Parts: sequence; C-alpha cells; structure tokens
Amino acid sequence: MSQPRKVSLPARSVVLSTLLGTRPPVLPVRVLVQAGELFGISEGSVRTALSRMLAAGEVEADDGSYRLAGRLLERQARQEASRTARTRAWRREEWRFCFVSGSAGRRSPGDRGELRALMGRLRMAELREGVWLRPDNLVWSPGPVVEAQCLSAVGRLESAVDAGALWDLDGWAARGEELRRGLAESSPGLDDPAALA
Repeated sequence: MSQPRKVSLPARSVVLSTLLGTRPPVLPVRVLVQAGELFGISEGSVRTALSRMLAAGEVEADDGSYRLAGRLLERQARQEASRTARTRAWRREEWRFCFVSGSAGRRSPGDRGELRALMGRLRMAELREGVWLRPDNLVWSPGPVVEAQCLSAVGRLESAVDAGALWDLDGWAARGEELRRGLAESSPGLDDPAALA
C-alpha cells in the first residue's frame, strides 16, 4: 500500500473543521491549539487564525472558548442534515416542485445566485427557468431564502423525467467511488496522530 501524501492544511481549515464536527460547536482555545498541533500547526498560527475568524464574524469568543457564528452555523446545520437525511418512501410519481414566485419582486443577481446554489444543495434540478424539481423522497426543509423566493408543491408529472439530463448521475457515482477509495487508502492507522495529518 502506498503512503498517503502529506497535505499541509491552513490553520483556519483545521479550526473550522474541528468546530464544524463538534456538537455544540464551541471549544476551549487549548483544544483548538491541540487540534492544530496534530497537523503540525503552531499555537501562534492557530491563535492568529482565531483572531481573523473573530474579526470576520465566523466565530464568537466566550471566556476562553470559541464558537461558530453566522453563516458557519448555517453550514453546520446543512452538514448535519446531510448526514442524517430524513427519507421517506418514494412512490415514483410524486415530485417536489419549487416555482420562483413573481411576488418575490425583482431579484438581484446575488439573490438569484444564492437561490441557485441553495437549490443545488437541496438536490433540486431546474426543469426550465424558474421551475425546480426533485423526487419527493426527503423531508422538505428548504430554509428561509427558498421560502422567500419560491412557492413549493408536491405533484405528479404527466411524462417521464430523464434524470440523467437533469442531474449529473455519472459524476455523482464517480465522486462517490473516488471518496470510497480515498477513505479505504487513508483509514488504516488513523488512530495514530501522525497518520491523521
């Protein structure tokens, strides 16, 4: 078996990943420094990263600890939801639709871009301009941005949907296999802190 390649991670990435993987997302500075040390990152670099994250509103300081803040809390919620997807049986004829609402008014390019990114994360596909769909096999939890700009409904289609034309199924499968191979290659020895880095 080949040796895993050594990757140098920035202090911010290590701090962010550590907090994103913690419930609740708050840790003392000493623990964040120890996490950095596992990856060969000095205490000073971790503290500098924390200061910059604090200034950017990504974390909040509280009595020697740091907690995620702002959009990073939303990211953690999405991450948690993706790991514990609440599914239900799909009867193949029911689809979740989202229609961009005219009552949302004129939307800025930024609003449209944000909606498009969120729809991608919700695994919605754009059937045509302003009409999104996906199989109705997940508990629907779109969030405030989608709710503000779209009307949502469950319905049936009169004709078949070419899933391969709407979603990159081959790309998803290839990426899944790539991740499985990477996990298999890097899993042995992860109980050794040196191997973790």
